[in-house]
Amino acid sequence: MSNQTTNTIGKSLKKHNIKRAKVLGAYSEEEDRQLINLYNQHSDKVNKWRIFGDLLKRNHKSVRERYVNHLDPTIDKDQLTEGEKLKINSLQADPSYYKKWAKIAEELSINQKLRRTELQVKNYWNGKTRSQGRKLEQSNEELRSKFKYLEEKVKEQEEETKAKQEIINNYEEMLEN
Repeated sequence: MSNQTTNTIGKSLKKHNIKRAKVLGAYSEEEDRQLINLYNQHSDKVNKWRIFGDLLKRNHKSVRERYVNHLDPTIDKDQLTEGEKLKINSLQADPSYYKKWAKIAEELSINQKLRRTELQVKNYWNGKTRSQGRKLEQSNEELRSKFKYLEEKVKEQEEETKAKQEIINNYEEMLEN
């Protein structure tokens, strides 16, 4: 389907206020194969994602995301190395890189055969911060528990001191009388 044909169909549908039926949900293996084949045949086309979306009856943004983050053969799908994790951590500390996932992924992929996606970088970072948040919350809960225990001990000591002071006061009163 040519770019002009796709645009004509799109304009016609808009003119008549007709919406294209789009598939929702997870991609099937067949859709993945079709998308890979389409990309291999038409990767040079300017408006390729819209064309692919129309052919697959999917939103063009979804089609692009699926290919760029999951199907592209240049993606390194192994777990992040310790070195990559350290580099992400150090780049996140730099304000010019903070939460700029694409820029960080590009930085990780320099001089590498395979590349990391911005989604991989973002998922690592968010998982790490979520884990740290849970550890911090657990630590805070332990501290609250210890603080409560200490408060109870202090209260007991104060009550004991008060009781002893009453005994001393009563004894002094008896001696005076």
